Amino acid sequence: MNNRYLDGSYLKSTSTWHAEDSEWKAKNIGGLISEVAAEISSVVEIGCGAGGVIGHLSTLGVLPSETEYSGFDISPQAIELAKVGWASSTHSFFADDYFSSYRDKADLLIAADVFEHVPDYMQFLENAQRAAAFKVYHIPLDINVSSVFRRVLPKIRSEVGHLHYFTEETALAVLEETGHTIVGSRLTCNSLDLASAYNGFGTWFANLFRRPLYGWNPSLVARTIGGCSLLVLAK
Repeated sequence: MNNRYLDGSYLKSTSTWHAEDSEWKAKNIGGLISEVAAEISSVVEIGCGAGGVIGHLSTLGVLPSETEYSGFDISPQAIELAKVGWASSTHSFFADDYFSSYRDKADLLIAADVFEHVPDYMQFLENAQRAAAFKVYHIPLDINVSSVFRRVLPKIRSEVGHLHYFTEETALAVLEETGHTIVGSRLTCNSLDLASAYNGFGTWFANLFRRPLYGWNPSLVARTIGGCSLLVLAK
């Protein structure tokens, strides 16, 4: 099931391992964790890809300067990119399964656009809940009126590798069902914030409606037009 992440085909299909989204994700995560930042001195990212999320997060000044960052990914190609781009005295990267390797409980665990790729995502979330004091998840909300009407979920499955699809409500429900206590959440919209990276006619046209509606009711956009994800801070 995960061969695409091990044999280099996922990197070939994405070319950058979505590194261009990393700074945007880091800024959103930094804003969400700012109120609990003083309690965080160790950060683990599972599915770290090219390492940009924890790399950029460390530059924002949200967390203490002595914070230690560890990135784990099962893909050796992703970890090579991360080491070249971000390895330092405070940033370490490992081509390994974190849950079979970690020893100490982290202060913060990040899984940004990850568990929708994992076959047994409920077990993943149960493991994550126990592995850190705080958890941050960024979850694509693939189920919406537009995606169902246009029948794009099979394309998302084959091209992006999403095995599971969520709405805002079901994403929060599975976190609670796996023992998480929700501290805070917010919607993000890469289709708007990163529009230049998705500059096809379809995105441009949808943004004519998405932009004014998102300013009024983000949840309505997530349920209808789509292009949104859910960012969650949990204990």
